Amino acid sequence: PRPLGSNPYAVSPSAPGVYPPCDTPVLPPGATPANNSPVSVSQAPIPTQMPGMAPPTAAHPPLLTGVVSFTAQTPGYTLHTSKGGNRHCDVQISFSSPFYTQPQVFATISGFDGETAHNLRLKVNAHQVTPQGFQLRAETWADSRLDAVTVSWIAFVPGPQIAGCVLELKPQTNLLCVANPAPRSEQVTAALQTPLPCPHPALVCGFKAIDVLNEAPVHAFCARVTPVQYAGGQVTTAFSTEGGTR
Repeated sequence: PRPLGSNPYAVSPSAPGVYPPCDTPVLPPGATPANNSPVSVSQAPIPTQMPGMAPPTAAHPPLLTGVVSFTAQTPGYTLHTSKGGNRHCDVQISFSSPFYTQPQVFATISGFDGETAHNLRLKVNAHQVTPQGFQLRAETWADSRLDAVTVSWIAFVPGPQIAGCVLELKPQTNLLCVANPAPRSEQVTAALQTPLPCPHPALVCGFKAIDVLNEAPVHAFCARVTPVQYAGGQVTTAFSTEGGTR
């Protein structure tokens, strides 16, 4: 066993061997990141082997995951104000162990507390990504107000066993924008830049951005995103809603 705090990614990308799992989070809950922001940040590895994936190797390190909570106490947080216009808040994330190359970061909305008097608009994104970390951004615009936002993220190096893509519902073509209290569903398909050789990989999806109308008599938000299938290098996901949400 390696000592705590040692670097599991110290092996050259071309060297043989298996990377051990990460075990020493840099930012446990309540910790203070590099910019001294007292935000709630947690970070942990997921299992080193998932359904449809081979064990991690020198060319394919383990994944890293984390959860960040943005609130009114977060320095620079203005998403709850009535200023209007584009507003965002950034939190610096440092990986518990650096990757050997720049990873991709999958960020998804995992919770929010918004006012119903306005449309619900929220977007999350990872930017300035390096092997050591990245900046996580929560953003809103117009007259939307959000008292709190929770974001989950997964960092990984794309390879023959893991990849990601972004799927978008266009308002001009999707049924979810239609005023209708009945359940509605729309499927979207996108191609991966590098097809996966595994015919049945594990699929993970989430909301990166939402823009929901607030209109009487609807005062509830109901939406879900579900992975459908992977075939021929393409991922299909279903977006659905009901109860008049659009």
